[in-house]
Amino acid sequence: MLDHTIIRQGSGDTVGISKLFYVKLYKTSDITLLDSIANSNNVSILGNDSDMPLIYTMECSNQSTGNALDMANLFYESTYFEHSTPSFTESFNYLNTFECVNDFYFDQQWGLENTTEYYNIDINACDAWEYTKGNSDIIIAVLDSGVKLDHEDLSINAQIGWDIETETSPSDIYFDEEEY
Repeated sequence: MLDHTIIRQGSGDTVGISKLFYVKLYKTSDITLLDSIANSNNVSILGNDSDMPLIYTMECSNQSTGNALDMANLFYESTYFEHSTPSFTESFNYLNTFECVNDFYFDQQWGLENTTEYYNIDINACDAWEYTKGNSDIIIAVLDSGVKLDHEDLSINAQIGWDIETETSPSDIYFDEEEY
């Protein structure tokens, strides 16, 4: 079994390590090196984001040569990659405090429930779910200035949307470079 805890040097506080780490390639063609090193260490390549095409999400398992910290170090020290970073959590115990869900990634969605320095900037999902987990008869509208319509986590019916910026339907994504 993978060891997912480490100790912060000098403080004695525990810090959690997820099974994920991130590797940034120098160039696109380095994917063959990434694939080779991943295979030889039993690490899975989960993929990359089209917005950050050189950064790949990697996943360790019980069959991996080490945990995410070990593997992030190994990939970086190979000198084939620009950087490699393990996915840390605030506290290993923090992962186990959310008995309201069975979702490994729940702690990474800080807006649902968090214990960071911004602990009160969330929706307290676990507390809310004690009252209800929803009703399929209730329709919710999300008013937001930006949604990635093709994001795999969303099921968006953009045809019924209204774009408050352009006052058109369906909603559309636009970017004004002069504003930034």
